[in-house]
Amino acid sequence: MAEYLIDQVTVCDSDGSDQERHEHISLDVADITESFERLSPSPKKSRTEKLPSKKSASQSDSCKKLSFQDESEQLYKEDPQCPIFSNSAPFFSLSEACNIILNPGDKACTKMPRGCRRASTFILDTSCLDHPNDYKADDNGSFRHHGAKVECIELDDDGEVTCIADPKMLRPGQYKLSRTYWVHSSTKDYKKRSVILEDHSGEVYPVIILQYSNTGKEEDVKVEPHQNSKKSH
Repeated sequence: MAEYLIDQVTVCDSDGSDQERHEHISLDVADITESFERLSPSPKKSRTEKLPSKKSASQSDSCKKLSFQDESEQLYKEDPQCPIFSNSAPFFSLSEACNIILNPGDKACTKMPRGCRRASTFILDTSCLDHPNDYKADDNGSFRHHGAKVECIELDDDGEVTCIADPKMLRPGQYKLSRTYWVHSSTKDYKKRSVILEDHSGEVYPVIILQYSNTGKEEDVKVEPHQNSKKSH
């Protein structure tokens, strides 16, 4: 299984404290959540990444990681409104996540991919849903919240993404990138993760990253009605 090495990243918890991690992060959601227990306090650091330019993106390493390759023509349940971004749930770096959310192109789903119980990544345009939070109502039953991590970042005009210490108030050009994790109520093998970008004014970008990971059997997932849907489907 491929891994990314995330080197000295300052993350900002919801209580305002800063923490730093220096570790290998597995592409599987299960391994990522286990790494939270090993975080330790440290002095404030920053990391700078650069978004791939539009002209050279097709030749860049970042673009290769984000490309569909053989998955480019795959649709979830053969629905043209639900393209599959990846048949896995990779951990995206700051620059990768920002590039996907800010430049989704034609890779965004305009319809909720319901009932997905295998490893998959979707780019979802929540403005096409009845309510932005309806991405949580995916016909997969009940999930337990399993934690969240917020990274404060700064994005300049040249496409450079810098991880910054949690400021008291975000300024224009600064954002919060939130990764939220869930574990299914019926089996710990089935997990979900969302990646959401919020600007300095608190406005959440409509395009989000939605990922599923299942190391068990799809039939082990017991489905019960979900309460987050604003409308019956």
